[in-house]
Amino acid sequence: MRWTVVVLGLLATLISACSTNPNKPNTQQQDKTAWLTHKKALADVQHWQFSGRFGAKTDTENWNGSISWSQHDQQYKINISGPLSSGSIQLEGTDDISLLKLSEKDSFVDTDPQSLLQTHTGLKLPVKELRYWLLGLPAPGSHYDSLEVNTAGQINRLTQNHWQINFKRYTSVNGKMLPNKIFLKNHEINVRLIIQKWKIFS
Repeated sequence: MRWTVVVLGLLATLISACSTNPNKPNTQQQDKTAWLTHKKALADVQHWQFSGRFGAKTDTENWNGSISWSQHDQQYKINISGPLSSGSIQLEGTDDISLLKLSEKDSFVDTDPQSLLQTHTGLKLPVKELRYWLLGLPAPGSHYDSLEVNTAGQINRLTQNHWQINFKRYTSVNGKMLPNKIFLKNHEINVRLIIQKWKIFS
């Protein structure tokens, strides 16, 4: 009789646990839903610009300065000024072609903006991917190794194309949450971006 009572008690406990588990919040699913909602809210952000501070460091070099970036669909224009080895630089172009201006006389053209920038300034920036990372999104058309979001659906950490991107802070811009403090690194360089002013255009 005693064993029967014990068995019945265990069964009751198991049944109770099973009946309550379906009602337990699924945090992972909630975060995924929040991420999809956040991602959808940024789908129409195609024309924007920002200004802020920029820093980059390798084992042998260190850059610090100001940065501004304007993006209108596929067209972009990036200005970096400060104590760079080449002074102020301007990089502009589309998905197909990029133009780097170091002065009125020194300008260079290439189809790959990252290669163009690195060859003539020593600075390595993943320009094509960064356009999306700046909005807090993975770059499309390329697999990402890991993605961690917070409860609001914003990315905390992303690993893509051998870069690790940490989104330290977000700010509200026209009702949309955009990053304003981003750290990114790979095995060669550490980059810090502090965005002081965002603008979104319709």
